Parts: sequence; structure tokens; C-alpha cells
Amino acid sequence: MDMKQDEITTLHDLCIDKKKLMKTVSDAAENRPVSVIMPMLYREIKNDALEDIIKGLNKCTYLNEVVIPLAAKDEKQFRQVKRFFKSLEIPNLVMWCNGPKVEKVLKELKGSGLDLLKYRGKGRDVWLAMGIASLDSYAIALHDADVLHYDKMIPTKLLYPIVEPELDFKFNKGYYARVNIEKRVIYGRVFRLFLHPLLRAFVDNMGYETEFVRFLRSFRYPIAGEFALTSDLARDVDLPGDWGIEIGIMA
Repeated sequence: MDMKQDEITTLHDLCIDKKKLMKTVSDAAENRPVSVIMPMLYREIKNDALEDIIKGLNKCTYLNEVVIPLAAKDEKQFRQVKRFFKSLEIPNLVMWCNGPKVEKVLKELKGSGLDLLKYRGKGRDVWLAMGIASLDSYAIALHDADVLHYDKMIPTKLLYPIVEPELDFKFNKGYYARVNIEKRVIYGRVFRLFLHPLLRAFVDNMGYETEFVRFLRSFRYPIAGEFALTSDLARDVDLPGDWGIEIGIMA
């Protein structure tokens, strides 16, 4: 395990007492309610991973709500997704982000000078969902709908540094090793072969390392889609309206 601490605090998954961690988050959530946002496309209901995600979320009884911002082609797809999530026992809301009701609200906002209709993508959908989730939650965890080998510890570990009063972090980004021993495959190619060399090239070409580039390079996997933050930060943060939310939220 790489124990090197760079510019950011890293809480390693080392000898964690899972039951104790679950209890800590559950107890803290009584005074600091928490929610999960899981953006998805319609086609993702066919992913095998989603069944495990629902099972894992059902074990997170401390959750106040699960908000599912959905991109669907028509009402039939929207209703099909709603039926699919009937097995999710946690209070939940499937939000049809490109549906007529949301589009109507966005047109009203455009009339007031805020044009969100020109954006299409995960960023806008998450921004809309954060508005809902932040109403009754102190902290919000976010992850995708295609996480493999999902279990209850994923949202729990994301939320722990936020809701634990002695830590009191405002933002947390998840990381896990992109290695499959059985298949002998190393994943994370976008970071290893593109983003990491790109950030290194910035430093080499400029002759120095800016604080922002140093900040990005401090993350083990800066484009990870799992993160958590406080609701007040969620209301103030500037999110990219397209598909660059994973790294854009850190800007």
C-alpha cells in the first residue's frame, strides 16, 4: 500500500472495524442527516452492478434519502426506472432531469437570466439533484450507477469524514485500487495514460507547479466518481454542466 501523504489528507482503508464505522456514521447521521445522489442513464438499469448497489444501499439504514437524477428518452423509460427502484427500501426520488416538468422549471430560470437549457450531461443533472438533496441533509455522497463490487461501506466511508464531528471535513473523494488480480488487469487507463502525463507536462512546460496542479496531482485518482460534501458546499460549488464533473468539482 502506498502510504505517501502529499498535499491532502488521505484516510487509508487499513484495519478498519466496519461495524464500528457503520455505527459511528449511523449515530452521527441522527444529528447530521445524510443522502446519496446516484446519477444514471436509462440504459444502466440493465447493468448487473445496479442490483448490488440497491442491496448495499438497503443496508445503509442511516440514509435520509437517495436521489436518482435520470436521463431518459421518454416517459415509458422514466416509469420503467421508477418500477426498477421499488426494491430500494431507503426513501428515494427518481428525478427525470430531461423530462417536461424539469424542462419547464429550467425555462422559467432562463427567463430570469439563468440559462441551463444549453447544458446536457451529468453535471447539470447532479446540480439539480443537489438542490433537492441539500434541503434536508447535512452531507451528500455521490457515486455512479455502475460501481462494481458495491457494498454498504462505499457510502459509509465517503460520508464518515464529513459527519464525524471530530474530523468535520467539508469534502471527501474516494479512491480504490484499479487492479483485478484474477484477470491480471490494471484499470484506470484514463488517469495513468492521459491525465497524469498531462499534468506532468503542464509542470515541465511552465517550469513550475501551480498550486492547483499540485492539488490535482496529490489525489491518487482525481477522476474518481465517488465523493461526498456538505450541503452548504453543494449549494455554493460551481459544477461543470457537461460530463467533466469528476475533476471539475475540485476546481
